[in-house]
Amino acid sequence: MMFCNFINYQKQLLLSLVILFLISFFYPRYAEAEEREWKLMGKTDNAKFLLYIDTKSISYGSENIFSIRVKKEVSREAFDESVRKAEKESGAKVDDPEDLYKIIVKYEMREYLYEIDCEKNELRNIPLKTSAINIVTVFPILPGSAEEAIKNEFCRNK
Repeated sequence: MMFCNFINYQKQLLLSLVILFLISFFYPRYAEAEEREWKLMGKTDNAKFLLYIDTKSISYGSENIFSIRVKKEVSREAFDESVRKAEKESGAKVDDPEDLYKIIVKYEMREYLYEIDCEKNELRNIPLKTSAINIVTVFPILPGSAEEAIKNEFCRNK
């Protein structure tokens, strides 16, 4: 009888440890995602993506340089244009473009870290995920783009 109680105790302890592990493993991811406040800034300069910023992620490196987390998702217009082009080239019709668009937005949305130099009017696109090869791309900020809207809103020296 005592042996059965010991086995039950072990099972309960193991179950509790598994539950604690799962909570500790998954909780930080959900907590981090909930802390983000995304704000739509407009379309990128090529109008293919909508650009959102995380308003809580802004960090100033100096008076003229700041960094901010951004996410890009395919714009509806760019998606519709791609569907029309694919239908024309293949001769087939896409059954449910709305569901396809939702899937693409869900799985193809990407997050980046932009470092914006207000004085030089340029941005550096820094990878959020590190790998063996990390490429930082530098772009000029074009007039009328969402990137310019970000620069105008957050640059301290206007």
